[in-house]
Amino acid sequence: MNKTAISIIVLLLVANMVTAYISYNIGKNSQIPSSAITSTTSISVESTYVTEMTQPTTQFDLSSYMDSCSEVTYETLMRNPEAYLNEPICIKGEAHKVSENKQTNGDIDVWFLLWMYEKALYEISVYYTLPANSPHIIDGDHVTIYGEYTGQQTYKNGLGNDEVLPVIQAKNIVVDY
Repeated sequence: MNKTAISIIVLLLVANMVTAYISYNIGKNSQIPSSAITSTTSISVESTYVTEMTQPTTQFDLSSYMDSCSEVTYETLMRNPEAYLNEPICIKGEAHKVSENKQTNGDIDVWFLLWMYEKALYEISVYYTLPANSPHIIDGDHVTIYGEYTGQQTYKNGLGNDEVLPVIQAKNIVVDY
C-alpha cells in the first residue's frame, strides 16, 4: 500500500469518527433541535479516487428555536416539571442579582435570578452566555427568556437557609425596554 492510500484511509477513519461523534451528540443533546440539522461535505474512497458525499451537521437557528418555545408560568412549570425538563420554553420576569464572568473569547457567562410576580413573588435561576459586545443585562430589566428548564438547584439565601430554585439554561434573552 502506498503513502497516498494510507493517508486516505486515515482521513476516512477520522471523518467517520467525527461523523459518529456528531450523530451521537445530536441524539443525546436535546439542546440541538432536529430542525437545525443541515449538511456538510465529507469524503469516501473508491480505489485511490476521492469522492464527495453529504453528512448531517448542526447549525443553530435561533429564530426557529424561539418559535419552538412554549410560554409557561412559574406555577405551570412547578406543577409539571417533568413535562418541561430539557424542553424549549419561554418565560418572562424581572432580572435581579445579576452576576457576570468574562470568558477569554469576550463572551460573558451571566447568572441572575428571574423574579416573577404571579400569585406571589417567585424566583428562577437563569444561566446564559452573553455574546461579546452585546448589551448587558442589569438588575431590574424586564426580560423574556428562551431556553430549557434543566431541573432544580439548592443555594443558601441571605439568612443561611437552603432554597430550591428551578433552573433555566437560556439560549436567548430579550430585554423589554
